Amino acid sequence: MLLCSNIIKSVLRKKEFAAALILSFSMLYCTNPVSGDEKLAVYTAEEIQKKIANAQSRLKSYAVTYVNDEYDSSFPSGTYLRRKIAAKAPCQFLHVSLHGHAELDWTDDPYQQNTYVTDTEVYNFNPVNQAFFYFKISPEDPLPGSLKWEFFCLATGLWPLERPAPRRNQKPWMLKEIATSEHYAVVRRNQELINGRWCHVLEWPDEDTLWLDVERSCALLARETWDPQHLNTREYFELSEHHRFPGEIWLPMKIRRIRTQVDQSSQKSTATILSDSHIRVVHAQVNDVPDNMFLYQPGPGALRLSTSGGRAIQVLSGGYEHLDQIVQWSRRCGYALPHKTSFWRDISLVCAAFLIVFTFESYRIKQIQQHSFERKQDTTNQ
Repeated sequence: MLLCSNIIKSVLRKKEFAAALILSFSMLYCTNPVSGDEKLAVYTAEEIQKKIANAQSRLKSYAVTYVNDEYDSSFPSGTYLRRKIAAKAPCQFLHVSLHGHAELDWTDDPYQQNTYVTDTEVYNFNPVNQAFFYFKISPEDPLPGSLKWEFFCLATGLWPLERPAPRRNQKPWMLKEIATSEHYAVVRRNQELINGRWCHVLEWPDEDTLWLDVERSCALLARETWDPQHLNTREYFELSEHHRFPGEIWLPMKIRRIRTQVDQSSQKSTATILSDSHIRVVHAQVNDVPDNMFLYQPGPGALRLSTSGGRAIQVLSGGYEHLDQIVQWSRRCGYALPHKTSFWRDISLVCAAFLIVFTFESYRIKQIQQHSFERKQDTTNQ
C-alpha cells in the first residue's frame, strides 16, 4: 500500500519506470491494503507542521540500545551490531558501537569505540587498549565525523540537540526542521493505513514523503525519499511497534530500511534493491537521561593519542593490571572459533595472541618509561 499512490503518479510521468516499480516493489511494499471505508485527512500541512513542532519541543533527551542481527555482508556470517546512542539538549551525545558473533560476545569486541560529546569536548575511547583521542568542540558545531549520520537519528528524525541538525543534500531531514520548512506543503486527500494505524501523508512533492500518526504526537511510521532526476524511490524506512514514553513521545522498537538504485541505461528502467536492513531496539529511555552518561573519565594508565600523529601521553599513572585483563580477554576469545580446529592451529592462535599482547604492552611500558625519564630530565634542568 505504501507505494501504490506513488506508482499511479509515476505512470503518468513514465510508463516504463512505473512498470519497473510495479515489478520490483509491489510485492514488498503493498503489504497493508486499506480495509473498510476511506478516511479523509483531517489536518492541513500547516496544522501538521505545528503538531510536529509541538511534539519535538517536548523531546529533551533519549537513549536507545539497538541490535542489527544481519550486519554488513563484508563481515563473517553471524556477525551482529550492537549500538547504544544517547542525545540530550543542548549539545550532549553518546555513541557506543560494538560487534558480536555467535562465538564472540559483543563485550569482547577488540574494535569497540565509545565517543562522548559534551558542550565543548569530544573523547573517542577504545576500552581494549585504554587509549583515547581528545579535541575541543563548540556548541555551535555539528557533531563530528560520521556521528551526525547515526542511523537511529536519521530513521526516526528525532533531534533534541541545539547543534546544527544534519541535512541530506542540503535539505531538511530532521522532524524539527521539517516542521518549519515551506517545502512540505502537500497533504494527501486520504489518510493511509500503515501497520494498522491511520496516517496523514505529508509530502515535499517528488522529494520526500512522510506517513505520520497524528494521534500519537506525529510519530513517524514510514518515509520515502525520491530522486527528482529519475523519479525513483531512493530510500524507504518503515518504523513499527512504537512505545509511549514521558512527554507523549513515541519511539519505534523496530526499523526497516530499504535502499534502491534505478538503472536507466537500457530502454527499460530496472530497480535494484541494494540493501534491506532491520534493527530492533532492546532498551530505550526518554527525557530522563542523566548528564553523567556523557562524561568520560580516563582510568589508570590511560593513553591520550595525538590527532596529528605525535607521541602518545599517559595521562594517569598505573594501569599495570591491564596486562592481566588482556590475558583474560585472549583466553576467553581464544576459544571463539567457528569450527573445531587442530592442535597445532590452536597453538598458533595462542602464540599469535601472546605476541600481540607482548608487543602492545612492550610499547606501552616504553612510553611510560620515556615519559618518566623526560619528567626527571625536566626536574634536573630546573
